Amino acid sequence: MYGRLLALAVLLAACDPTYLDEGWHVTSDGTELHPGAMPATVSGDEDTAGLVIDACAWWADQLGADALVPSEPGYVTVAIGLVPSTGDPDADGEPMGHATIGYSAWGSVLTCDVTISSDIAYDHDTALQVLRHEIGHCLGLADDPGPPTTVDLRSVMASPLDPLGVVTDHDRALLAPCLEGL
Repeated sequence: MYGRLLALAVLLAACDPTYLDEGWHVTSDGTELHPGAMPATVSGDEDTAGLVIDACAWWADQLGADALVPSEPGYVTVAIGLVPSTGDPDADGEPMGHATIGYSAWGSVLTCDVTISSDIAYDHDTALQVLRHEIGHCLGLADDPGPPTTVDLRSVMASPLDPLGVVTDHDRALLAPCLEGL
């Protein structure tokens, strides 16, 4: 009986997808990113203003704090346009969004320009989930593996995009010290 319980515990631990939550993004130069000034200000143009408001409200709900606020100008800017291809022949389709991050030598995010692909911008729900994901990068979060690596993580940071993704407990814990006082 004990052997079966032990085997079950090992199996459940092996299936636990939380170890796939990547945490902070590490740049090609080895810098580990983290949020800059909080709350982060986010601005959009006439095509993205509604998405910006909805995305900021969603992040506030997920984190329990106003970590992102719509504001002109914002250190996060959002636009619709062409998204550069990854050049990765193994990638699943073309990217739906892209975040270009400016950061300090110690990894603090200073600026972030988000582009939502004009190919999907007509679909509000998809564009909103893409913006939620890209804003996660503006906060310094890394991509998490999505399907087929895991279908259980349900991370907003999943790549490819999980349409039902939320902020994971791990990412929430990473961001918690940055949210103190908000």
